[in-house]
Amino acid sequence: MRLRSIFVILVGTSLVTFLVLVSSTFGDWAAVTDTTDSSHVVTSNKPVVKSNRLSQSRNEIQTTAGGVIFFFHVIKTGGTTIRDNFRNSSKFPSVQYVLVNTLQEFRGVQPKIEERLLRLGANMTTKTLFVELHGRNTPNLLELAPILQNWKVQAQANQVPFFSFTLLRDPVDFAVSFFNFFHVFGDKRFGRAMPATLENLQKTLQWNPQCIYLVRGERPYFRPSHYYNVTHQDCHEAAESLDNVMDWVGDTQQLSTETLPLLVKLVTGTAPSTEFMDRHIASFNVAATRNQRNKPMSRQLLDAATLDMIHTKTQLDQWLLHHSIRRLNTEG
Repeated sequence: MRLRSIFVILVGTSLVTFLVLVSSTFGDWAAVTDTTDSSHVVTSNKPVVKSNRLSQSRNEIQTTAGGVIFFFHVIKTGGTTIRDNFRNSSKFPSVQYVLVNTLQEFRGVQPKIEERLLRLGANMTTKTLFVELHGRNTPNLLELAPILQNWKVQAQANQVPFFSFTLLRDPVDFAVSFFNFFHVFGDKRFGRAMPATLENLQKTLQWNPQCIYLVRGERPYFRPSHYYNVTHQDCHEAAESLDNVMDWVGDTQQLSTETLPLLVKLVTGTAPSTEFMDRHIASFNVAATRNQRNKPMSRQLLDAATLDMIHTKTQLDQWLLHHSIRRLNTEG
């Protein structure tokens, strides 16, 4: 696959943000799905249109006004901060934010996206349709990729702004956050809440949870007796899909300095200053909304044995992070 990286400097009053822009050459690929759950697969009713340049350069997308931002939200990667900022109409009146949590909701929003991309309707809005796809039985990335490909072709043909993105996270930070949110604070799908001990963290660790989410969605998390994992081929196909259909793959560690300023620039048409980001963009801790009967685990409390176990069980996630973020940010 050919990748072309373009460095764009967005200069605000005192903020300089380097954004790596990636446009990809598409080839044929086949989606890999969990056959035991294939009944929920969503497919577009249009054939996949192949193009040698589907991703619009971010040099060309100065603003998404009248267009679409599509956010594929991998759990525990900082998506709540994005949601709670951009769905706030007092902060961003030019954004129409839609949260999609179920397959039925996804089917409902598909016609709205395609109406935007085809410029249908007598009264075309200048608002940005910001769609967040997150969890439950929504399509996984491999199921979603052909649909995103078609939307990108439609957007380019009709000169409608379309921007798709996701976030990935350092596997150790992900493991701690996942453990606290689902096990320490409690989630009925995992049983009772438990104390934040190293033994409990080790006992509940998932295999390559970010690759699993991209390939199979969130449901394997809640079936621990099945010991779900993914293969190298699964994760490589997920990485290829990220390369092909995502205009931006952000790093949760750099959320406030990279992804959030980029999104503000897209929805407002203006690169934000440091003062604007400090005054208007809040960081949300979704764990603070949960019943915290148990004190949470912190990364600083992890011992060598626990860190070694996390590294062993997340080797594919580590590769994915390096491939989809680190490599793209260093290639010229």
